[in-house]
Amino acid sequence: MSRYEEINPEARATQDGSRYEKGAFNGYINTSEPGEVYTGDDLSPSTTQVSAKFFLGNGRGIDGENPLRAEAARNVNNPNFETRGEQGVEAILRAVFLRLEQECQKKVPLKIVDFGLSVPAHWTLEEHERYAEVIRSNSGFLSSWEFQPEHVHFHTEVEAIAHFVCQDSDIADRILGRDESQYVLFLDFGGHSMNGCIFFVRRSNDKTAFFRVGEPSGKVGGTAMWEADVSEFCIDHTTSNEGNVDSAHVTQLLRNAILKEFRAQLVVNTFGTEESSWAMNLTIRKPRDYSSDSQYFHVNIPALQTFEFFRRVFREPFQEAERGIRETARLIQSHRGVNGRVVVSGGSAKNQFVKTLLKATVQKVFNSSKLPSPIFLDEISVSEFPYESFNIAKGAALATAKTRMIKEYIDDGAAFGIQVTRGRGGGGDEAWDHFAKVVLANTGGGWRRSRYHSFETDGTNRFKIVCDPFWDTESRPLRQTWLDCGVTYDFLDLLMPPRGKWQFRLSLPADQNPMYDCLILERRMIHGGKVLWPTHQRVELRTSFDRSGMTFLVQPDRELEDLHCGIGLTPAGTYVALTTFIESEWADEVSRRMANTQRQNEVEVPNAVDILSSFAGPFVELDSDSDGP
Repeated sequence: MSRYEEINPEARATQDGSRYEKGAFNGYINTSEPGEVYTGDDLSPSTTQVSAKFFLGNGRGIDGENPLRAEAARNVNNPNFETRGEQGVEAILRAVFLRLEQECQKKVPLKIVDFGLSVPAHWTLEEHERYAEVIRSNSGFLSSWEFQPEHVHFHTEVEAIAHFVCQDSDIADRILGRDESQYVLFLDFGGHSMNGCIFFVRRSNDKTAFFRVGEPSGKVGGTAMWEADVSEFCIDHTTSNEGNVDSAHVTQLLRNAILKEFRAQLVVNTFGTEESSWAMNLTIRKPRDYSSDSQYFHVNIPALQTFEFFRRVFREPFQEAERGIRETARLIQSHRGVNGRVVVSGGSAKNQFVKTLLKATVQKVFNSSKLPSPIFLDEISVSEFPYESFNIAKGAALATAKTRMIKEYIDDGAAFGIQVTRGRGGGGDEAWDHFAKVVLANTGGGWRRSRYHSFETDGTNRFKIVCDPFWDTESRPLRQTWLDCGVTYDFLDLLMPPRGKWQFRLSLPADQNPMYDCLILERRMIHGGKVLWPTHQRVELRTSFDRSGMTFLVQPDRELEDLHCGIGLTPAGTYVALTTFIESEWADEVSRRMANTQRQNEVEVPNAVDILSSFAGPFVELDSDSDGP
């Protein structure tokens, strides 16, 4: 038995393993009154149990038609329902904290310095803050607590799975194979939602490096929702060997027993193409303590009804999964020599028909052998970590522990470059160059300090800084100075400088501020072979390491909404979120510049005061447009 199973070993005897895995903590709250709001690992077969996620997430993404809301609807006039939910969440955390405290006391002076939490991808910052506040308000149960509130880190469940798979070379071998470079779409079909995210994975010399491509996404839907549908169906469709059972006698005790049988059938039923395979016969023996002369109870769900439950539950998750598969296909097809893979986890993915549909979707999208059949984690023998919920927890812990400094990042092979569009109006991806000029890297020749690099623009070229975390100079010609943008991520959009010749330099500061990490961006205009010093701009780019995505991000100097759209630095030195509105404004600016260019036959030197704001800092004395001092 691994130590990850033993976190709650005392409860194994009372856990049935059909709703959550043995050795874990029960995450369900007793909403039945009276009684304890959290019964721990006592099965409590006669109580109504609601997942703590419903209360922690405040029902996020679960609309009024969702069967998961049925219990809340029944308690709409019960003021204690929400109170019991909040008390239950706190009770679960106290149980976990007390167990953590016991472990820490065994290994004094072991301290908890960071807290990693896995969450559904469709949750927002509001749910994250709600969760963090519950953690903070119950911290008194942990004397070994030794960190600040900001050290509570959130990772989506699918990101946690990616970290679990990629951090161990043996596990990566079994799941990802030995491809040197590949895009991996991770899909986590949990009981309540589906989460998806693409990572770029590079493997070399038994080492695995990876970073996130795009943002994780999620849709509500899964076998927990299907189970809730069946639970409602049981009320009016339960029979016994003596006839129909009145709905008033379909107690929670009876429904829980029927639902346990339903969960067991979900795993083994193949739900094939034959209509008859969709009919479900849920038969159970009379539960202990249930008052009835009948010995057996049945719920027969017609094939069409079962299929309707399935369609309703999985329609949006499968649409989102197909979107991710198509995006993975696009990335693979646009980057020669990079392969792809789909890795699937989660309790809902154990259902055989879910597996069949995912395999068919991959085959339909690719229509070739370029992408192998999806890998399902429940079919992979990982003896050290046999339970997926533990894998998610371990992945969240690994991600939380993975912190880096920017200098270390560059020393280990990260390189930054400037990617440009070729005067196509600052438009879509098709206009971007496939290669970016390296402006900061560690080649062993002092490149950490960088130098100026010159670029010409007609005023409609768009510039951005990109990063390749794994730019390995040892396997490339020493004189190579370009990054393949197929394996980079966007670091900072520089938008469109005015028409003319510009020089950019990206460097590490001579002395890093002990309070934060940063890079220094310098840019200036050249005219007639001379530096236009009023245009010189020096910007301190504060950076932070995204532990989930394994990338460095720029931290703006003020709070910005919609940063998920991307971040840009205008020619005036102002940070902006790249919203639809901002993009529209720059499209208008491009049109204006193009019209001006048509009216002019010579370069007009812009008024630097109108274009750029001044930034304090030492200027680099250059009297020409050379690339180096």
